[in-house]
Amino acid sequence: IVLAVLHDLTLTAAYSDQVIVIHHGTPVASGTPEAVFSECLLSGVYACPISVTVAAGMLTVAPKIDTARQRRLSSTSVPSS
Repeated sequence: IVLAVLHDLTLTAAYSDQVIVIHHGTPVASGTPEAVFSECLLSGVYACPISVTVAAGMLTVAPKIDTARQRRLSSTSVPSS
């Protein structure tokens, strides 16, 4: 048995058979990464929108990007000095 504390959930999903999600010192979910890492649960724990995707058998966890905000920021030009 190996116990590791990781904050990179994509890395955790790639190398862990079992995970425990802890929120404010209290375990809120445990099981396989595929069973535990849901958008709803992680968004609540991290208090921000989280995206969970599976592609080519790899589970990826990342913050959701606010595309409207991203468009506004990219359309704003920064004056050069």
